[in-house]
Amino acid sequence: MAPSAVERIRQYGWTGVSFGLSEQACAEYARISNGVIGLAQADERVRRALSFDIAPEQVKGGIAPGLFGISGARNSLDKKIWLHGGYQTESRVSAQMPLNDQPQILRDYWPALTKMLKAVEMSMRGVLCEIGAEPVAAIIFPRKLWKRNVHIRTVRYLGARQSPAWSEVVAGHADLGLCSEHIFETHGNWFYGGRYYGPRITDDQSDERKAAIRALRQELRRLDTTSEEALFFLGAGWHGLPDGVLTDDARCLPALYHAGFRPDSGQEYVSSYAEVVTGNPEDRVSVIAFAQPNLDFATNGEFVLPTVAKCRPQY
Repeated sequence: MAPSAVERIRQYGWTGVSFGLSEQACAEYARISNGVIGLAQADERVRRALSFDIAPEQVKGGIAPGLFGISGARNSLDKKIWLHGGYQTESRVSAQMPLNDQPQILRDYWPALTKMLKAVEMSMRGVLCEIGAEPVAAIIFPRKLWKRNVHIRTVRYLGARQSPAWSEVVAGHADLGLCSEHIFETHGNWFYGGRYYGPRITDDQSDERKAAIRALRQELRRLDTTSEEALFFLGAGWHGLPDGVLTDDARCLPALYHAGFRPDSGQEYVSSYAEVVTGNPEDRVSVIAFAQPNLDFATNGEFVLPTVAKCRPQY
């Protein structure tokens, strides 16, 4: 019998899950959203319209969990530029730019984003139920859509495929939110991960913390995924949920610490859609979903937002 999702997370820190969109549909989303990144770089009006923060009161120590729009690396030295789209993005942009005034790639983005958000919700609800964490689904997906804080990130790693083999192109980290799904990548076999237990990574510079980080790095193993599945894992925020939300078993599940290494060319998986999506053979593009607590829950004083030091422990 194949191991369950909770067994895989407990053993590896991640699990493959079914996803409602085909690889072709995910690649098309990546193509369109990567095009929006290019548009925003060329048009400052578009860039401003896409950029907003739905939770400015939560911004602490460089972490902005409600930030949407276009940005480069914020808490790492990664060479990348990303787009965050979510439930509020279309209305925010349309308030500044009427639909008939928007470039075609931006108009194409809205139905693609809506379809992606629906697929992420269905997939995440299913796996959260499977691992005995149904209450978390209600925390992420309240009925009022404008209170949802879910990011669909398209990230363009600039010149990543020109990096030396086995260089750490994506700096090691645990995600900020409650859980994440890695949905699509133009170039695979880059990512390695290991189980991350938030309470062991304190903010101080103790010997115990250093030992925990060394052990974390030594556990890194390649994340084996297929084009038919999304990769689901927990974020550092999982361990910031208040008592009473999760069962003891679900509360003790590890998050995933992960990093991206440029593989040798013979070990790299190249999607058949890579050229269409990237438009540049030197870049790598991926699509990830980040699920944060809804705005009411995040500001009720019970949820503990993880710090940069916990998400990105130096090694």
